[in-house]
Amino acid sequence: MSVSLVRRLLAHTSVQPEAVHRALLESGRTSGALLEALLTQAPYLRAALEGILRRGPVAPTLEPDRRWVRELPPGFCERLLAFPVGETPEGEVEVAVADAADPHVRNELEAQLERPVRLRPTSLDALFAAAGVRTVAKPASERPAVRVATSTPPTNEAAIPLVRRSDRPGKKRVSTTPGLGWSGEAPPSSGAPTPRVRPTPAEVEGRLVACASVDGIAETITWAGGPGTLVFAVRSDRFELLAAAPPAEPGSVVIPRTEITVLGLALAEGDYRGALFECGPHRAFEPWHAPGAPVFVAPVSVRDHPVLVVLLDAGQEPAAVARYGERLAVAAGRSLELLVVRRRRSLHS
Repeated sequence: MSVSLVRRLLAHTSVQPEAVHRALLESGRTSGALLEALLTQAPYLRAALEGILRRGPVAPTLEPDRRWVRELPPGFCERLLAFPVGETPEGEVEVAVADAADPHVRNELEAQLERPVRLRPTSLDALFAAAGVRTVAKPASERPAVRVATSTPPTNEAAIPLVRRSDRPGKKRVSTTPGLGWSGEAPPSSGAPTPRVRPTPAEVEGRLVACASVDGIAETITWAGGPGTLVFAVRSDRFELLAAAPPAEPGSVVIPRTEITVLGLALAEGDYRGALFECGPHRAFEPWHAPGAPVFVAPVSVRDHPVLVVLLDAGQEPAAVARYGERLAVAAGRSLELLVVRRRRSLHS
């Protein structure tokens, strides 16, 4: 299920964030399709959902192409409600999906199949029926392993379960988080520190879009960013800590905006990439960062108005951390804007 589709449902229908939370939890517990779990929680959304998805002709049935299904990790098709059905004359793998405008499903499929993909809009009934049929899996010796993030998520959020193709002899590792991890014929040498495997953008956006508060968004950012991540609220005269990893009491760190700090520079310049230079206010960061430590700092804005500032540890792969941080800030900004839309709608309802 598309993160953008969840966002559209929250913005344009009467679905409650709590229903999305429950669906995320159920999907994670059963490793089933999020869309099916959501309609179980909120069956009244069926008509609205089909209206959002109906952008043109929709295939009423599908016949999975077992040859291509076998190229995907076990459970992948059922989780994403995406079933390969054949090839186009141009050599693309044609895949039956609910939302053909979903970039996340397209990216996942192309990364797994290593082929261009064409998404074919298909009826929900046909997809649910296909998901209920046990697909032919590879023998155990040939099955790609599922790589899952080792981070512990916030207890009130749940991930959209995505899977990754494992390493196979003679093939490069596939990563859909650009710049993170490694790519090549062999892993990094044992003497080098292993880069942290962060949650994918799709996983992070899935959690962010279901957040019902600014605090929930801040906690999700710290989960995604990992150790050393700090999230500050932007006040008129100060930056106030909202969430941190490892955790700290909200409001326990307050940085005046009158001082020159990496937080203020990020607001002024769009972001900050460099050392945590020595100054009085930066001493408050010492539980998480030593003086001189490399950091990446970016504002989270709603309609060009900064609401939060995110600080990430950039000690390993600074360029990759910056790319990840940029995407994280943009996704958090969209979720904050969605919160505003929902609150305005509730006031007028």
